[in-house]
Amino acid sequence: MAKTKIKAKDIAPKGKEELNMDLKEIRGKLLGLRMRRGETRNKNVKEVRELKKNAARILTLLNKNS
Repeated sequence: MAKTKIKAKDIAPKGKEELNMDLKEIRGKLLGLRMRRGETRNKNVKEVRELKKNAARILTLLNKNS
């Protein structure tokens, strides 16, 4: 999944629709990880943190452009 963070310079040239699609994908991954956390122990705790930060980066860019 998302083992590396998204750089702002990598997402800046993307369009609004593409950013929304990326955000939807990240939120889906977060939902899956939350469901899995209820069943078993999560082995990669940093993954949730990185996904949340990536979502925040995308939202920041979307709000800045609006």
